Amino acid sequence: PPNESGSRKGTDVAYRAFRTVFPDTGKWNPQPRLIIKSMTGIGGFYGAHIEQVTGRLTTQAELDLYASAHAYIQPSRGEGFGLQPLQALAMGRPTILTNAHGHESYAHLGVPVGWHTAKANYFIYGDAGEWWEPDFEEVCEAMWDVYHNYDAHCVKAKESAAVIANDW
Repeated sequence: PPNESGSRKGTDVAYRAFRTVFPDTGKWNPQPRLIIKSMTGIGGFYGAHIEQVTGRLTTQAELDLYASAHAYIQPSRGEGFGLQPLQALAMGRPTILTNAHGHESYAHLGVPVGWHTAKANYFIYGDAGEWWEPDFEEVCEAMWDVYHNYDAHCVKAKESAAVIANDW
């Protein structure tokens, strides 16, 4: 729904890109999975190899979730800062994120994707203005590249984690 933060966070973009890059053909080894973290769950984002983690997580459960991930993706349309991708980077995870808004100051430490302005549809009433629409093709290319060049992305992510530990 347009009034949930999933639209702003780019959950729909991540879902569509995952379905585009990794169609359910069973040919992938290892098999990619998309885990969507949402307080209440987001309707419509289900299917093979897609899981939703809902509700509040303990600190340890959230750490375990990040630690179990091979990569993190947040093609957000607008963030004041964007702590979650920074947390993923700090844990040494390859991180795909929009090179705009609150992510812009550290997107270079991950796998930044481009954007263009688009009318925001976040609010039910009134004009919400514009937001940063992630470039869908770049999101798909980044997913493909991280999957196929994972070791190289892990090296960069570990270097980025050291920068974050020192500078952030």
